[in-house]
Amino acid sequence: MDFLLMTVMPSKSHPQGHVNFGDGGRGFGSDIAFWVAHNFNDPKSQYAGIHHYAYHKIFSVIWYDPKIKEKAPEGKWFYRHFDIGWVVVSTGFEPDDFVVAMRSGLPANHEHADRNSVIVKCFSENLLVDNWHPPYNHKHPAWALRTSPAHNTVLIDGKGHQYHNGLEGTNASQAEAKIIHEEVKDNYIVVTSDATQAYELVNDNVENVLRTLVVLPEFRFLVVLDSLQTKNRPADFKARWFIENEDNQGKIVIYDKTFIFHRPAAKLIGVCESDLSVKLLQDKFPVPAEHGIYPYLDVSAERSGKTVNLIAAMAAYSNGAEAPRIKVDKVETGWYVNSKIDGKKNRVSVVLKDRIPKVSVQLD
Repeated sequence: MDFLLMTVMPSKSHPQGHVNFGDGGRGFGSDIAFWVAHNFNDPKSQYAGIHHYAYHKIFSVIWYDPKIKEKAPEGKWFYRHFDIGWVVVSTGFEPDDFVVAMRSGLPANHEHADRNSVIVKCFSENLLVDNWHPPYNHKHPAWALRTSPAHNTVLIDGKGHQYHNGLEGTNASQAEAKIIHEEVKDNYIVVTSDATQAYELVNDNVENVLRTLVVLPEFRFLVVLDSLQTKNRPADFKARWFIENEDNQGKIVIYDKTFIFHRPAAKLIGVCESDLSVKLLQDKFPVPAEHGIYPYLDVSAERSGKTVNLIAAMAAYSNGAEAPRIKVDKVETGWYVNSKIDGKKNRVSVVLKDRIPKVSVQLD
């Protein structure tokens, strides 16, 4: 029940939505919540069943016990690192709440090629989206939406990590990722996930593929640092980001090193950099338009390298609100990310001395 509640991600397009890595995202029935509440006298399960169900069943009536009081989880925000490897940060369970999730972990049934993929939802909009429920048949023109290039992850020399060719249906691949570092502070979290094994299965030049996620939940702000090291040859390195466009109302605008993802109720503004210079390009995923239009942003190092870092600092804000101000500076030790959000200044410092980046955060 904790997993089901802490992965709640309602939006305008998916009112009962959940974090949708793989083929997930539909939500849970109130019968499950009421059964748990009934058998364990659990007020949080009662709360979930009353307020955050996706559907009712006849067993919902059977198991609902009105004597059990409901109680919402308490906290200014929530962090979970589930045993399947998923990481979720959430300010709550309503459409306007801020949700960030990263998909680390082992292979699984109904998975996609999405190791280290990141999802963001806020102000009832899916701003960094894992495209919902691609077709199962590998002969379908949109089956490729299950592969790495169709996810918010990294590409090395234009290719993603290992995945099967679809003949196995929805069976698991061999690709793994692993959380190798995490810090949970009063006002932020830092998590580093290692996807080297997943990429090394198809690229013998890969030495190290890490994604470090920094989230300041109360500021609706995140920093994503992608790090590549190769064994021998220089490689091209890019991070790809998709916006929700099921209703054809997702729009990407680029201003040099800054991007804005536009949705009807909210925006996501981001500033990008690389130690090998950076370029931003937008495109649409190559499937026939009758199967959907999937706009994405590529954040690429301008030059190939044996050691490459990409950084993207992003903040969500509602339409009509003042846009956050974000500045990313390269320094000798790594990066300084300075932001001003809701009138408050913050600095995220990233030091690249060791394999795992060292992050510190200063709040106004």
